[in-house]
Amino acid sequence: RAQFNFTSGALKDYIVIVVAMLGNRGSSSPSNNADFPANYSLRYQAYYWAVMHGAGPFHFLKHSVVICGSAKNSGLNHAFLEGPTSALITSHDYDLGRYKSNCVKPVEGLRAFGRACAAWVPSADEFKQELWRESGAESLHQWLHPPMGKDSNEEWDPEDLLVMARRR
Repeated sequence: RAQFNFTSGALKDYIVIVVAMLGNRGSSSPSNNADFPANYSLRYQAYYWAVMHGAGPFHFLKHSVVICGSAKNSGLNHAFLEGPTSALITSHDYDLGRYKSNCVKPVEGLRAFGRACAAWVPSADEFKQELWRESGAESLHQWLHPPMGKDSNEEWDPEDLLVMARRR
């Protein structure tokens, strides 16, 4: 959850706008911003400005660096995300979204979401090298099922995950 500070160093003389992925807690998300749809529009407007006004006599926007800037998920990514999304929304504690009325996070659903993504992040070679042990897990089972409170997936807001997964 690092915050970027460009007040010193090579970028100190520039105006730097860092926009995180919509929904990922560092930007506008259902969990932290009532004006989420308005911010969603602003992100797309920033892309538009970069394309339409990046050059020309007024140089409204001289430079733009867009990282992971797809407007929608690819078919492969969409197919992959159906697994973790289904694991979350069908969990007993997500309860069709009714968990919000109890103010209790659907921890089992969040953990299931993480397990459904687990094989997609590391490469086959990283699995062969058992690099998952670097997390402190002593076995693959322990890596996939960390003790309660030790799973970083528990920190996420379920609605933020769903917003990111359902970008189409």
